Amino acid sequence: LHRYSDLLDYLLERRQKAQSNPDLSPMESHRPIPPLAEIFAAWPSRTIDTHTAIKPCGNAPDLHNYLQLKMVRIYRSELPPPRLIQKTFQQLKALGNPNLKQLLNLAEPSWDEAEAARLPEAIGWLLKHGFAEVDTP
Repeated sequence: LHRYSDLLDYLLERRQKAQSNPDLSPMESHRPIPPLAEIFAAWPSRTIDTHTAIKPCGNAPDLHNYLQLKMVRIYRSELPPPRLIQKTFQQLKALGNPNLKQLLNLAEPSWDEAEAARLPEAIGWLLKHGFAEVDTP
């Protein structure tokens, strides 16, 4: 695990150096990895929609600690912002088992328009990492 962590740190350092190199700036627009939703779109284990109830799991301190792990931080550019993930989790906790439609139509939303557009990703992240689950009646 330590060797893997060291490798991830090394690769992050190389990416940061490459991004600061003006000779490589034209490559910045080339994304070697397609969006995660595109990669796994054909393999759903369950199809959920805006009316599917989402149940929060765990607690906020554990989520915060999880988001600080190096193996999570290296993918930050590919994932929803950690702040949005945490706000989404807090809303799930406050509302019980809401669905995406309810989260998007809150009277006093916790997110701005740009964050609202990424809300499905934040919910997907929480589901994937065990901080939420689909609430089946």
